[in-house]
Amino acid sequence: MAFVTGMDIGYGNLKIAFGEALDPAPVCEIYPACAVPAELVATSLFGADTENETGIRVQVHGKSWMAGVPGDAVQRHAPRQLHEGYVGSDAWTALAYAGILMTGQTVIDRLVVGLPVQHYEDPERRQALKEVLQGVHAVLPKRSIEVRQVQVVPQPVGAYVDAINGSWCPEPVQDRLAEETSLVVDPGFFSLDWTLVRAGGRYAALASGSSLFAVSQVLSEARKIIADTYGKAPTVAQLENCLQNGREHLYIFNQDVVLPPVFEQAAQMVGREALSEMRGMLRQVDDPINFIILAGGGARLYTPMAQEVYPDSQILMADHPELANAQGFWHLGAQSFV
Repeated sequence: MAFVTGMDIGYGNLKIAFGEALDPAPVCEIYPACAVPAELVATSLFGADTENETGIRVQVHGKSWMAGVPGDAVQRHAPRQLHEGYVGSDAWTALAYAGILMTGQTVIDRLVVGLPVQHYEDPERRQALKEVLQGVHAVLPKRSIEVRQVQVVPQPVGAYVDAINGSWCPEPVQDRLAEETSLVVDPGFFSLDWTLVRAGGRYAALASGSSLFAVSQVLSEARKIIADTYGKAPTVAQLENCLQNGREHLYIFNQDVVLPPVFEQAAQMVGREALSEMRGMLRQVDDPINFIILAGGGARLYTPMAQEVYPDSQILMADHPELANAQGFWHLGAQSFV
């Protein structure tokens, strides 16, 4: 038997999908993409101990880290790293170690991960990512995990593979996806990525790309709207927490702020910029784009703009679009053992 893991280490969440290659579907888990040295995690006032502590404890270069920690559990430390050197950093490595640790395995036969499209096109980045993840990792003082093979793909490709193989997409649509041109739009926290996939699952590199008009920009714009309206604004981390957990209200100066209209207004402003940038790159594509697959944590926010920009395309989105890439990565890795 071969054990496969798909891992999507984003700037907003860590998503993992894992299981034996012959399993009908993977086990999926999701954690906040926040990792800090263990001493920077706030102590619970209600008696939490190491058995039920917040986050996943791992070891990076001999130092204890906590990964998958909610941003509001971190003291005196910026919980989010938004820069291109994030991949391979200690915080990113802590999240990667947490992901493979939560599979419960000591050997992972194939690990499939993604890179933003603009980074995937750099062979040196792909090779560096493989070298970081492949091999034996001492994730805890007395726990090592071996990753035997690493496969790196463009990030949005995972959602396309998930649509073709996942149970959420009807079989007639899956058959058509394999025969027609599709566009995957993946609004993540740091970047919005898109990938054009032609018939037969052919990745069109020159028609794929990345934009920084992503969810972090939507939250920053939402914060500005609230500040201009109420004179005070929550932090971006608070707004992200509300968005991820479906909270529709937030109190500011004892005033009840209704969030969905604020998010919608902010997403329209940011989303139009992103999709205009994307459409400009796709001007030379002659194929009719019959399907738009939306994935990532910002999928629902960007749906209205996708429908507006591509009114003749069919919009497809999984029940949990934030997991689509990780699930697709798992399917992609599993297929190599079938």
